[in-house]
Amino acid sequence: MPTSSCRIAGEALGIPGQTFDKILVSAAAEELPSELTQQLNPGGIMVIPIQNNMVVIFKREDGSIEQSDFPGFRFVPLIS
Repeated sequence: MPTSSCRIAGEALGIPGQTFDKILVSAAAEELPSELTQQLNPGGIMVIPIQNNMVVIFKREDGSIEQSDFPGFRFVPLIS
């Protein structure tokens, strides 16, 4: 059975020093946070609201980013 851990959010975005295959953000950022893209493994996917768009980020094996935007959403702001 998979285990999960819960952490209280601090001042940093994500968990610096760790990487993930999937990242789901539930508050809107003004722009794509580099801190989170750095924590995304190659081949990984992140779903994040940016302004009023739902954005799907795919990190290719070479580290480049592919971004798909889906407009028409509203979220509370992401704060750091």
